[in-house]
Amino acid sequence: LRPLIISAVARDHPERAANFATAHWDVIDPMLESDSKFQYVPYLASNSSDLNMITRLNEFAEAHIPSSARSSLEKATAHIRYNVQIGTHLADIDRWIATVPRTQGAS
Repeated sequence: LRPLIISAVARDHPERAANFATAHWDVIDPMLESDSKFQYVPYLASNSSDLNMITRLNEFAEAHIPSSARSSLEKATAHIRYNVQIGTHLADIDRWIATVPRTQGAS
């Protein structure tokens, strides 16, 4: 149940969920299935748009994820980079929209 609660938090707060999971890994690790535990923290962090999360994920992986089981880590870091790019583009679009003159209703 606890890993599910942390996963639910990760939908809206991926950094908080991933940071919590890594800080309490010794408690969370035994609750996870052996075939999915190496995917858990990368999954939590994958919706992040903070490039610093990639550094934290890599540090966690060095200590807890075997190099042969890091495909989920690679996917999560790619998704984080994508999220950062989208955020940059959205900011550009917002700036562009702000420069477009508004018209007073069509007749």
